[in-house]
Amino acid sequence: MVDKNDFENRPAHYALELVDDCTTTAEAMLAQCLTYMSDDEIRQMLDANDLSPRHLDGDDDDDANESMDGDHETALESVWGSNDDWRDDE
Repeated sequence: MVDKNDFENRPAHYALELVDDCTTTAEAMLAQCLTYMSDDEIRQMLDANDLSPRHLDGDDDDDANESMDGDHETALESVWGSNDDWRDDE
């Protein structure tokens, strides 16, 4: 069930819950995100998730195989959070 409080506190989680609850499809959510994001934001997202051409070209250069921040978590972990984020403090 979608938690309305997540809209303010954890918007990425809220968006994923909309897909999980079949309120929208993953394809529609992706299209909405990409339409909203600037070209630079899309490039940064692709690069941070090792999906930019410099990661997919098979270049063996160590510098070319690191993400922009050099220490990113996987996309799902960064959206869903750690186990500590799932504690119910209420």
